[in-house]
Amino acid sequence: MPSAFESVAATESAWQAARDLDQHTLLDAAAERVVAGHLHFLTRIIGWQPGPDALDLGAGAGHTTRAFRHRGIDMVASEHTDTGVALLQEVNPDMPVRKISMADYHQPLTHSLIFARELYPITRVGAFAEQHAMLNRLIDSLAPRGILLIIGSDIMAPDCMDYARMADAFRTDARLRKVHGPYLEPILIRRLLSCNALALALSHCLVRPLAAWKRRSGWAATNVIAFERQ
Repeated sequence: MPSAFESVAATESAWQAARDLDQHTLLDAAAERVVAGHLHFLTRIIGWQPGPDALDLGAGAGHTTRAFRHRGIDMVASEHTDTGVALLQEVNPDMPVRKISMADYHQPLTHSLIFARELYPITRVGAFAEQHAMLNRLIDSLAPRGILLIIGSDIMAPDCMDYARMADAFRTDARLRKVHGPYLEPILIRRLLSCNALALALSHCLVRPLAAWKRRSGWAATNVIAFERQ
C-alpha cells in the first residue's frame, strides 16, 4: 500500500482535466507580479546570478514559467502527468516542456534554479521524512550557487510540510551555502518592504503579530524557503 506521501505525489489533479485554471494556477497578471517579487528576492537580496537550466516544477498552465522567461530566465516548464504536459503544450506551444515528478526527481549538479510553488507533495501531506528525502534530491540537482526555491501554504496544516523544521534540518548541510527563510510570500512580493536583507528581516518582525492574529482567523500563510548551493 502506498504511503500518504506517495498517494498525494501521484495524484492526477482534477483541475487539469476540468481546465479550472483560475482556481489552481496563477494567471498572467498575477504570475508577472509574483515572479517580479521572487526575482527581486533572488537577485537583490540573496545575490543569485541567473544561469542555464532553470526548472519550474508543477508549472500548471505555464503562466509563471512564461513570466520567468519574459525576464530572460532560461526556464523549462514541467508537470508530472501526461494530462499536465499536454495542457502546458496546448497553452504554451513555444515553451520547452518536460514530464517530471517532483517526488523522485534527481539530476545531480544541473539546475541554476529549481522553482516549486504550491505543489501537493508540499502543501497536502505532513510526511517529514519523505519530504526531506525529496528536497535532498532536489538540492543535489542544483548546480554550484544554484537555488531551490520552495513556496507553499499551510492551509492544510498539519497536513502540509513543516516549513520551519525543514529549513532548520538543512541549515548544517555541507552542500549548502545558506538556507534563507521561511519568509512570508506577501512580503517578498511587496518589494518596497524588502529592499535588502535587513529590511526583509525587520519587515517580518513587524508583520509577525498581524500574521499570528490572521492565522487565528483562518488565514493561511504562504511560506518561502530558498536553499542556496555552495
